[in-house]
Amino acid sequence: MKTIKIYNIPSYIEKIILGFSFLVVALGSFSDNFGISELLENILIIVGFGLLLLYQSRVWWFKDYVEWNKKQIYLKLGTGKGIKLKFSYLHSCVLQKEFLLLKLKNGETISISIKEYDRKQVQELQLLLMENIIDKL
Repeated sequence: MKTIKIYNIPSYIEKIILGFSFLVVALGSFSDNFGISELLENILIIVGFGLLLLYQSRVWWFKDYVEWNKKQIYLKLGTGKGIKLKFSYLHSCVLQKEFLLLKLKNGETISISIKEYDRKQVQELQLLLMENIIDKL
């Protein structure tokens, strides 16, 4: 059985990382006014963009990965690419024997194969989805 890594990453963490990265890149880019050496300018720019790259690349680190906060969820289960959905767009979530069905408010249905995952973790994922869908109704 495969395991699903579920992470709750609050939206303020993302804002802090993006803000800090922007600040470091801006400091490196506009440091002529501060008297910083050219080598330090380049290092600051590289560190800022490197931090952004590292944070955004987290979705490629794991194969079976779920990341969520109070507004949205990112699901990457068994496929090469993930699905990012806002909870306000979801209408319901149905757990079947081999599939997790996500029904959107526009009538579309997203089917995710779950037969190779631990049933308890899939139930936790469904509970997480249902709690957040109910909050957004």
